[in-house]
Amino acid sequence: MKLYKKIFWFFTSLVVIQSFLPINSPESVLNNNYILSIRLDHIAHMCLLLVWALLFKLAWFPTQRLTLKNFVVFTVAGLVLAALSEVVQLVVPYRSFTMKDLFSNCVGVIIGIPVILLFRTGKSPDAN
Repeated sequence: MKLYKKIFWFFTSLVVIQSFLPINSPESVLNNNYILSIRLDHIAHMCLLLVWALLFKLAWFPTQRLTLKNFVVFTVAGLVLAALSEVVQLVVPYRSFTMKDLFSNCVGVIIGIPVILLFRTGKSPDAN
C-alpha cells in the first residue's frame, strides 16, 4: 500500500507543479479541439482530477468503503487541490486563471465521488 501512497503524492505534486509551467498556450491542441462541444482542455482537467480521486482511494482506503468522515476529507482535499491548481495561476505571469478550468477541475473531483464510493479493492469478506 505504500506504493500507492507514493504514486498518489507524486501525482498530486505533478498536478500542482503543472500549474506553474508555461504549457497550454491559446494555440494549443487542447484549446482548439472539442469533444461533444467540450473543449479538450476542460476534459483533460476533469480526467486529471478523476485520476487523482482514484489514487486517493487506493492510497488511503484501499480495502474499505469510505466512512462519512473520510468522504468529507476526500471531498474537501479534492476541491482544495482543484482550486489551488487554478488560483496559483493568478500570480504566475504566463498562466491564466479561468472559472471554466476551475469548474472542470471540480467536476473531475465530483465525478470521482461515485466512482470511489462504488470502487472497492481487496477481497470481499463474503467472497469465496
